[in-house]
Amino acid sequence: MSSEYCKDKDSTFVKRHEPDTIGRTKRWILSSGTDVGQVLTTYRCLIPESQKCLNPVYWGILDLTGAHPETKQLFSPEDWAEMLKSFEDEIEFVEENIPDVAWMFFDEINQIIMNNKKSEDIINRIDEISSQEIEEKYEVTLGEQDEAYIFEIKRAVVTYAENLADVDLPISESYSNNLFSNMLTRRFLDKTELKMESGEEICSWASAQRRNEGHLVTLRARVGQKCGFQGTLKRSTNKLKAITGIRSGGLPEPHPKKILLDNIDLSIAMRDNLHAFFNSNAEALDEDLHKIFVLGVQSWGWTHQIVAMDCKGTNICRYGKLCTTDLPNSIRTLAFMENFYVEMKNVKQMTSLYPMIEHMEEVVGILNSQELYE
Repeated sequence: MSSEYCKDKDSTFVKRHEPDTIGRTKRWILSSGTDVGQVLTTYRCLIPESQKCLNPVYWGILDLTGAHPETKQLFSPEDWAEMLKSFEDEIEFVEENIPDVAWMFFDEINQIIMNNKKSEDIINRIDEISSQEIEEKYEVTLGEQDEAYIFEIKRAVVTYAENLADVDLPISESYSNNLFSNMLTRRFLDKTELKMESGEEICSWASAQRRNEGHLVTLRARVGQKCGFQGTLKRSTNKLKAITGIRSGGLPEPHPKKILLDNIDLSIAMRDNLHAFFNSNAEALDEDLHKIFVLGVQSWGWTHQIVAMDCKGTNICRYGKLCTTDLPNSIRTLAFMENFYVEMKNVKQMTSLYPMIEHMEEVVGILNSQELYE
């Protein structure tokens, strides 16, 4: 994002301390002839000073989630539909092939809930489900991988149910995060591909570095954006933060403004992660860089939403929803976890597509080595 001077009602000139991403320019022209980057740049200069930090367009983010109506109003219905379709086509949610044993296990959970009234009985009965029981009932032979799936799902469901049974509302943001959304995310994502960190407030180092560039040491912010969960690609030379999560409030559900502000925070952290990766691979081809995307997770109340972001052009970071689901809010709705399980397995499948990043980093490393010897 280049530094600009914009006129507005509050001050004659407002300087944006946003360092350049890469010394290149890429435009996004829609079929109607609309230059998306120009539309956003024009609007950015009209944002009042008091509203800049709360406006995704100020940060170079094209919010396609619908959470920022002002962004949608900048474009015609036809242009907006075209941008949504482009995002959905280019960042498609890759569906993993869920094994039959997973569906069988969740069917068993649903049957147990129907046959038992007491929460303790439901939890105990789920904990007693065995691979032998499923083999006999469904007349199948399970392999080692099938048994691993059963163990993974059962452990997550029983832990979730026990946590749910102990909840005494209201509870804090960090407590609900550790009991539910973060606990499930850590269990269902691929630990071999991702280094996962979770906590009350994890600093987004990409944001911290970006905020501090060009500032005196005495004026530097100590931290950047904060998040509650981060997944770093282990095999990435530049340690790309492939997925970032944030929890909005505890239980019961917080005020809508809190959810909106956290949504903006999440999008900025994801943008800065992309910016850091682009800077580290400045020698890569444009077509390769613009294929890279990062994922985000925001949860509030019992709602869990997965988003994605890529860089479509100069100062155009597309930010859109992939899917939204509801987590179980009682023992009798534990079967709802089936949808969450499928979504997280799809996220796992998407992170497995990142070998292209390893290839890009390897090529850039070779180019940089050649420059050193010239």
